[in-house]
Amino acid sequence: MKDGKLKQNGATGIDVAKAHCNSPTSIMTFFIIIFMLVGATYARNMVWKNDQKLWTDVTNKSPGKGRAYMNLGSALYGDKEYTRAIEMLTHAISLNYGSSLVYYDLGTAFEKTGQTTAALLAYDKAVSIQPSNYRALNNSGVLYGKTGSYDIALEKLNRAIAANPDYAFAYNNRGFTYSEIGQTDKAFKDFTKAIELDPKNEKNVMAEALVDRGKIHIKNGENDLAMKDFQEACNFKNEDACDLLFHLKPKQGAENNKSGSPVVL
Repeated sequence: MKDGKLKQNGATGIDVAKAHCNSPTSIMTFFIIIFMLVGATYARNMVWKNDQKLWTDVTNKSPGKGRAYMNLGSALYGDKEYTRAIEMLTHAISLNYGSSLVYYDLGTAFEKTGQTTAALLAYDKAVSIQPSNYRALNNSGVLYGKTGSYDIALEKLNRAIAANPDYAFAYNNRGFTYSEIGQTDKAFKDFTKAIELDPKNEKNVMAEALVDRGKIHIKNGENDLAMKDFQEACNFKNEDACDLLFHLKPKQGAENNKSGSPVVL
């Protein structure tokens, strides 16, 4: 019996199968089992091919888990299915999974569908749960600014910056708000800070801030400084910057500017 035992260490499933495959029938059974296992693995991989399918699968198997619906809502948002994202995030909340992140995601989805009031309510709820949610404060400030409520917008953006002093978006948005109410000195400082925080335009903040700061230079009669800002933003393929640069220096060539090619001043 000793020689007939399979090795305990290092034996694979195939080794075990071979030990019992002494007839054509056994061999056929072995390959059928392997085929079924491979098929099941392939089916699972297909289900998990993207986040939306993954979390749909999870919600189908665990319909009482609010976190799964939150993740499904986020996946739908990423796929630009905003209405369905709202449904899933709202369902997550109904399952008592009302975290600050859920309400923030819900606010962004409401924004995408043009539901400003609902978005503001969602952002406010996100902040009430987590006062340091600087993204919700920032987005709320932008929306209030769009409605002309600049005092509230500044209050929200100030709080966003206090919660995260390195958040470039909030400086850029506060700078724009200051520009709208004529406080250009404060706007200039905020745009400069946003540029410092995103020096390689990795978040697409630097280019926008350069354009807005360049506009202030123009108002101050500093066209050379404006062109430097527009040139740098144009090099990052910011179309507004390229157009403004062309109007300030038309002989440089509109086509090269709009393509984002460097401009020699």
